Amino acid sequence: MDKETQKKLTKNFPKEVVMKAPKGKYGDYVPHHLYTQRLVDVIPGGYDYTYEVVRGADNSIIGAKCRLYIKSTDQTIEEVGDVDVNAVKRNITESELLKLAVSDGIKRCCMRLGIGLELWTGGVSEEHHYAEKVEVKPTTNRETNKAEVVSTPSSAPSPKVDPPIETITIVTKGTIEPKCLSCDSELWDNRLDKANGKIKATYPDWKCKNKDCDNGNPRIYYIDSFANDKKAPEEWFMPEMPKAKDIDDIEEGVAPF
Repeated sequence: MDKETQKKLTKNFPKEVVMKAPKGKYGDYVPHHLYTQRLVDVIPGGYDYTYEVVRGADNSIIGAKCRLYIKSTDQTIEEVGDVDVNAVKRNITESELLKLAVSDGIKRCCMRLGIGLELWTGGVSEEHHYAEKVEVKPTTNRETNKAEVVSTPSSAPSPKVDPPIETITIVTKGTIEPKCLSCDSELWDNRLDKANGKIKATYPDWKCKNKDCDNGNPRIYYIDSFANDKKAPEEWFMPEMPKAKDIDDIEEGVAPF
C-alpha cells in the first residue's frame, strides 16, 4: 500500500460524524457503516472481510471472530466483535445478534489498520504538537522587589495554529424509546447534564425511575461500559440511518435516500 493510499485510508473522520461519549469518559465513536464506506472509497475491491460465529455454552451467539484482509499488502487483521448482553436479553433474532457482532468487529479491525485511530489517541494535531514552547525564567522587579515570570519564546519559528473549534453538544435519539430492561419503567436521561458538566461524569447515562426496581436498587445504564449488565442497547442512542432507494425508484436530480 503506497503512502498516499495509506494517508487517505487513515484520515481523521469528520467531526460531524463522531458521536461524543459522556464528559469525562473515554470512547468517542463513529458508526460502523462509515468504516466500511472508507474502505470502499479508498481501496474498492482491495479488501475482504470475513467472520466466524462465536457461540456460548448455551449455543447462543455471543460474538464473531472477524478478519479483514488487505490485498495490496497481503495483511490479515483479526479481531473479535462483541454482542451486548442486553441485546441477548431482549430475545432478538440470531441474525440481529450476528449483525451487532460483525459491526463491532469491523470497527476493531479498521482500528488496527489505523482507521479511526484518532478516536483512541485523542487526535493530537501537528499544530498542537509543534506549538510554541515557552521557557519560564524567574526575575525580580527592582522597583517592587517582587518576583516576576518572564516568558521567552523558543528560538525555533512557530507554525500558525488554527483557532479553537467551537464544540456543540448533541444528544442523539435512537430507534426505540429507552425502557428499563428489568422492569420496563421509564428512565432518567442524564446525558446532556453530564456533557454540560452539571452533574459528575461518573453518573450513569440512564437510570430507572422505578424506586422498587431490582429490589430497591434502580438499574443504571451507560453508553459505554465494561459491565455488560450496565451497557445501554445501541438502539437507545443510535439514530436510524437512511436507506438507499431501489435504482428504479430514483428520480433524476433527487437524492437516492
